[in-house]
Amino acid sequence: MLYVHETPKFLPPRAGYRCSTGPVGQDRFVGQRAYSPRHRRLLEEEQMNFDCGIYVITTPSGKQYIGQAKSFRKRWASHLRDLKRGTHRNKALQNSYVKYGKDSLIFSKIAFVPEQELDFREQEQIDSRNWSDLYNIARDAAAPFRGRQHSPESISKQAQRRRLAMADPQKRAEISSTKLGHKHTESAKAKMSVAKRGKYDGRNHPNFGKKWSEHARRKMSESRRARPDSTAKPVKCIELDITFPAVADAARWLRENGHSLAAPNGIGATCSGKRKSAYGYQWLYVRSDAIAPRSC
Repeated sequence: MLYVHETPKFLPPRAGYRCSTGPVGQDRFVGQRAYSPRHRRLLEEEQMNFDCGIYVITTPSGKQYIGQAKSFRKRWASHLRDLKRGTHRNKALQNSYVKYGKDSLIFSKIAFVPEQELDFREQEQIDSRNWSDLYNIARDAAAPFRGRQHSPESISKQAQRRRLAMADPQKRAEISSTKLGHKHTESAKAKMSVAKRGKYDGRNHPNFGKKWSEHARRKMSESRRARPDSTAKPVKCIELDITFPAVADAARWLRENGHSLAAPNGIGATCSGKRKSAYGYQWLYVRSDAIAPRSC
């Protein structure tokens, strides 16, 4: 495993000398020599200690991995740790490490740049090379997942992990506790409101123009019925003297008995006093202990 310090492409001009800088990698000095050998060596050593910039990992096959680091030493140590454990996220680089051995990789610093320019400079290095000669997974340095799509197998694995996590009561309690008692400030609420306003209206809504099949509608209905709803309020139809576990159940009963356009919001508005009646009946909320919990 080799850690290499490379000479920077540019050195600042020495005070008192005129110079003009040519293309990348070429410095043209005018007049006397801008640096003495000792001065150049000291300046290079000073720049080598600058620990933020762009690096490249080269394998015996000639392929390279381009990356950025706020700390070269920490980033290199992170690569080595994952490679030794066999858990590196870049499978091609991991396979190269296994094939050629631990002493085959060469880590080189190729540019020293401020932290705010890391993405731009890394993108420059990626674009200047043939993509087939790189181990990099993402073509975009600033947004690694832009344009990438997960395979069906990957999507299935992620869904399975989420289902297992949500099935664990302890995990659910941990997730719930992270937001317990948290309240957004008024300014945060205003920002969220502005961001969401009109975002899902009309054609922008993800379900716009979508029609659920009867099978899908039946599955969603069964799922909602089986799920306990602590916020549901029982409602009573005064004329019929029938009590329903929630306004959704009352609306469903109305649709099954001739009111094809019955919706929960109309019944809820009547119970709240905003309307006198809904679908020819008067409705009111009743105590939750007045009826048995929803079971169907």
